[in-house]
Amino acid sequence: MSLLQRQNLGILVVLALSLIVYELSYWDAKHPAKANVLRYGIQTPNSIAVELQGIKEPGIYFLDPGMTFQNVIDIAGARPSAHKNGFDSTELHSGDCFGFFGKGTFVKREMSTAVRLALGLPVDINRLSLDDLTLVPGIGESLAVQIIRLRVEHNGFSSLDELKEIRGIKDRKLNKLKGYLYAGAVH
Repeated sequence: MSLLQRQNLGILVVLALSLIVYELSYWDAKHPAKANVLRYGIQTPNSIAVELQGIKEPGIYFLDPGMTFQNVIDIAGARPSAHKNGFDSTELHSGDCFGFFGKGTFVKREMSTAVRLALGLPVDINRLSLDDLTLVPGIGESLAVQIIRLRVEHNGFSSLDELKEIRGIKDRKLNKLKGYLYAGAVH
């Protein structure tokens, strides 16, 4: 085979491989993989962040709105005994945490403050300890102590605007804190 024939053959092989790659890319674009109902590790503005512990696949799950506890248990592959605790039709909310916490039964509780803040979820100022308050950006230990004192005086906050009673908290600081805190029930 002459040099010219080998070059022509090489060109044909490269061209054939290019066409195969192009066809596979085109087919893949027309037939995308079905999205998994469980958005584990993908946080979107509408997703619900739920923490699962004590199961085969523990961690933070990002789920579609409207999913129930039963859906999550099926997807996460939890033990069948998890279905016997009355959560089956429970609608999920960001910040929910489910798992086996030492009692041998599946229980529901809140995510830790650190996890909620890391996920961009607000935390209830009426339930935070001194240590939890210092995790909130813009709140040091001194301010946390003042917040707890005011919370005790008010028997809990009904609005974050009550924080303006603390020296040093004005509208600008309060608006920054509102991204991390809430007072009352939010879901």
